[in-house]
Order: sequence, then C-alpha cells, then structure tokens
Amino acid sequence: MNMFVIGYYSLLIAASCVAAYYKRREPFLILFGLTLISIVVGIVGGIGGLRAITIGVGALALAAGMAYAFKEFLVILTPERISKELRTAPLTASFGMFVIFIYAVAGIFAPVIAPHGEAEVIASSFAPPDQN
Repeated sequence: MNMFVIGYYSLLIAASCVAAYYKRREPFLILFGLTLISIVVGIVGGIGGLRAITIGVGALALAAGMAYAFKEFLVILTPERISKELRTAPLTASFGMFVIFIYAVAGIFAPVIAPHGEAEVIASSFAPPDQN
C-alpha cells in the first residue's frame, strides 16, 4: 500500500468517526457509505479507482463550495427583499445561476477568448469535393 491509500482510508474513517461522535446522521451515512464503496473499488480497481473516486468527490465538493459561495455573494449584492429569497434557495439553484453567469461572461468576452471566426478555423471542412 502506498501513502495515498493509507491517507485516503485514514481520512475517511476519521471523518466517519467524528460524524458519529457528534451524532451527525447524514454526514456519517455519506462518509461511511463512501468508505464502503471505496473498499470495493479499491479491491476491484486498485489505486486508479481510488484516485478516480477522490477526483469525483473533490469535484463535487468544489461545485458545492462554489454554489454556496456564489449564493452568499448574491445575498450580499442584492437588495434585502431579493436576498431573503436567495437565502432560502437550494444550492442547486445557486449553482445553476453560477453556470449561467459563467456562460454570460464567456459570451461577453468571446471575441477575446477566440479571436478567429468559424470560417477561418474549419473553412476546408465545408469545401465542395474536388477531383482527388
């Protein structure tokens, strides 16, 4: 076993124990369920499978963190009446608003991001067939 595997299981088991000690039912079920799934994936897929689970869980945690931070950002910026609505909005709604915001920023700055037009990039793909 390498240090990644030992650290991975140690962190999951420690977090599960902390959640159980403080009687936090949902976090405990999530963490211990992830531990059980990781044991099966570790046996079947090896270290590569554990790394894939770690990347997936990290990506979900990053998305949840961004959704929460964007929600708090909007609550601070908006007037009080609207911020009351945003405080009670689920994280999925704030993540959706964040994705829409990113698409809007990408659309506004599209000429800077991709300065070449579509015809310049793939012009030969739409050319009529030639003699060859």
